[in-house]
Amino acid sequence: MDASEPSNASGAPDHETRISFGETLSIAARTDVGHHRDNNEDSFGYTWHEDSSLVAIVCDGMGGHSAGEVASLIAVQTLKTRLGTGALDTPNDSLHAAMLEANEAIIAEAKAAGRKGMGTTAITAIVQGHTVYVGQIGDSRLYHCRQGEVLTRTRDHTRVEARLQRGEITESEARDHPESGILTRALGHRKMANREQLVPELREQAILLSPGDALVLSTDGLHDLVEDWEIAHLVEGHTAGQAAERMVKLALARGGHDNVTVMVVIAGEVGEMGERALHGAEATGPTLSMDIPGGSSGAYVPSSKAAETPVPDEDGDVLDAPPPPRTVPPQAGGDEPSVAPPSDLPRLPRPEPGTVGDGPTDAGLATFLGLAAGILLLCLSGLLLAVAPGM
Repeated sequence: MDASEPSNASGAPDHETRISFGETLSIAARTDVGHHRDNNEDSFGYTWHEDSSLVAIVCDGMGGHSAGEVASLIAVQTLKTRLGTGALDTPNDSLHAAMLEANEAIIAEAKAAGRKGMGTTAITAIVQGHTVYVGQIGDSRLYHCRQGEVLTRTRDHTRVEARLQRGEITESEARDHPESGILTRALGHRKMANREQLVPELREQAILLSPGDALVLSTDGLHDLVEDWEIAHLVEGHTAGQAAERMVKLALARGGHDNVTVMVVIAGEVGEMGERALHGAEATGPTLSMDIPGGSSGAYVPSSKAAETPVPDEDGDVLDAPPPPRTVPPQAGGDEPSVAPPSDLPRLPRPEPGTVGDGPTDAGLATFLGLAAGILLLCLSGLLLAVAPGM
């Protein structure tokens, strides 16, 4: 596979719109090798099940010397074949079985080709109209976005995320931690970090989409360089293709230290040529700063991502302790969209006023508070002057 070619294992266009369980779904994907890699080890794919379910997959391979791209491609093809046919009456069961089947396929290929240690992450979604089922292994992510906000996202299967959940490090320490690229679960390994059998993480409660909601599936080439809140803003007011393109471009502008792959699924009305219906509004959205850390050369390489490879033991298994099992509890009310509790998504610092749409609102509030404080001081001074002659 040419490094400049998209790692599209779907055999389908990289953008498409269809009806799923009576709901309109638009999907698009973009990938780029980045500025510092010779080949693209990411793979993505999607397929439409005969019952109209959409199966979306993004994988990030590892192992070097073409092993990573082989592993991610095998994972996408296996998941697409397994989930694209047969019954999907119990989607979580299907996700679990398909991920384990992909794991065995990668292990078999590694043994046959002498590529010990090759593996891949996998983030997979089965979208049935407005209902979404999610399966995950590794640090590729799925975001659920609505009106410029991230409602929830998956947690990474990394050593740093495990330490964060145990309270050993803070959010700020985790952000640039030197071990952030060490995975605790990966396809291509029969065991997890604690030496127990590999178990895919499945979201217990399905995500419920409202019209206009978006799903973003990404490899860490995106979310290493683009904040969660930025991802939500980049999606809002854009078609799936536009949103994916904007995210990839921003990651590249900030250094593009790794392969970057983004897949976007948008629920709602769609007009001609697959364009998202914006009810008369132009598809412009907020403008984001495209500053490049480290100067204009684009040579920014986070030290924490020098190598993204699981640490193997003698049997090729991943070392360290995995994060505790995580599920999002069911929401009360049933009809309301599933939104993770605040601890599920750390609230990242908002941008400085003026950089993104919400900035002027913050500045206006500060001005109002300052004026109110001034008026209060004047009133107190007048009161003291009135009381003073009688004292």
